[in-house]
Amino acid sequence: MVVNDDAAAARSGTGRWTKLGFAIQVVVALVLALLVCGLLVHVAEWRKLRWRTDLTASGRNTLDPQTEGLLLGLKEPARVDIFFRPASFEHLARVTNEAQRRMSELLFVARNLAPDLLDVERHDLYDLAATQGRMDELGIDEVQTVVVSLGERRAVLRLFTEIARIDVGNPDPRASQPATLQSFRGEEAFAEALKKVSASDTPRVYFSTGHGEMDPFGTENRELGRLSTELERQGFEIATWEGEEAGPVPEDCDVLAIVGPVQPFSEREQDYVDGYVDAGGRLFAATSARFDEEPGSVAGMLRRYGMLLARGIVCVPVLDYFGNLREETPKCADFLVSESELSPQHPITAPLVERGRRVRFSFARSFERGGAPEGGLLLDLASSPSEAWRDLPDADDKLDFALDNTRESAGRFRVAMAASFPGASSEEAGNRGDARVVAVASPFFMANTTFPTNRDFLSNAFNWLAERDFRVGVAARDPEASTLDVSRGKAMTVVFHTSLWGLPGVFGLLGVMVFLRRRPRAVLRTT
Repeated sequence: MVVNDDAAAARSGTGRWTKLGFAIQVVVALVLALLVCGLLVHVAEWRKLRWRTDLTASGRNTLDPQTEGLLLGLKEPARVDIFFRPASFEHLARVTNEAQRRMSELLFVARNLAPDLLDVERHDLYDLAATQGRMDELGIDEVQTVVVSLGERRAVLRLFTEIARIDVGNPDPRASQPATLQSFRGEEAFAEALKKVSASDTPRVYFSTGHGEMDPFGTENRELGRLSTELERQGFEIATWEGEEAGPVPEDCDVLAIVGPVQPFSEREQDYVDGYVDAGGRLFAATSARFDEEPGSVAGMLRRYGMLLARGIVCVPVLDYFGNLREETPKCADFLVSESELSPQHPITAPLVERGRRVRFSFARSFERGGAPEGGLLLDLASSPSEAWRDLPDADDKLDFALDNTRESAGRFRVAMAASFPGASSEEAGNRGDARVVAVASPFFMANTTFPTNRDFLSNAFNWLAERDFRVGVAARDPEASTLDVSRGKAMTVVFHTSLWGLPGVFGLLGVMVFLRRRPRAVLRTT
């Protein structure tokens, strides 16, 4: 018997239309499922509906409320670039890996908290082309760093200073002592970086010109191009003030810098500067290379703040190759000030003292201490080493760079000072708050040649003057880099004698030993 397929399908309820209906239902269900998934993903980005809990005993997956507030308060997304590499020395491998791991975990916790506001990327240092390209974009040339950037602003955190402090231990197998992680302050460093890059202020620094001052944009050794570049990188705007031709100090001036003028300011210009500072302005002043106390000179400007410029150039004896202290050389006028001669009480120098940094002075004058401004505070920032003396010019106005006990004094001399005092309020001048003044006794202190050594001091000084105290700090120094300090002790003497006598002596001794070992020996014959 023959059965009709269509009739059988109709009787069983699985006809062509029924199958089509099933297919449509399946497609609609899939579309609805995709829409629900997309909606859930979108809703998951809503901060108000996000709920997180940290079940770790140490709370390692939770940020401090202040850090969280800084992160969630960003007005635009920030980016974090991680440039970590393995330790260069085996005995530092464990502690380096630990510090890197903890910082990486912290940053990924921050990213998970606000994925729409923070992009974290860890670069593969084996992909040299891509990594170097990003480092060039950020303007850095070192690894073991974390770079937090927001637009054009950036903050660089080094692993072994801002992020972590370590004790390198002793790698000598005979007295081995493992390296240890003394402290980890990754979250504090990250929070400070967020403050730096998200700061809405753009303070403006005006450099005075027209009196023989050092060029703020110049690239020669005795110009200030490197200082200006660093200030711009930190968010400052750089401009110039031409003095009497331009009129009073501009209203938008946050810091006025006067660096080594060789010609005096006019009486009107002097009034402009005094009025600006008295109204709560901020002044950075560097004395000229020659002694000058006439009206309109930097020395005359600073006298009213209790900073009295003394006659003579500060000199320090230098060690020659034989380990003897020498005078009568211009090198005596170029000396380093160690952390022991920096003030541990002022925000400009306290970070340098804490981290053992030094600053360099070249052909510096010195200050005597006068009375502090009324209601204000006057502090020494830096002093010369105790073996220094003031070298006074002779009748022909020449220096001999040698101590003359009959007319020259020796000891410590102030070479940098800072003052702060209440600014006078007036409707004409306005009031910017407390007035602040920083003075150094050498125009070459901020020159391109000395800037690498003095970078931290200068950065801290301008940020303190602009009341950006959160930026006051110290750039990192790689503890894995082992350098020889030839400016302290007798390091250069040791190097000299080692190269002159030690190495030739060792090779000579080896030659004698080889000769004795290979010389022909007499053979005794017996008959």
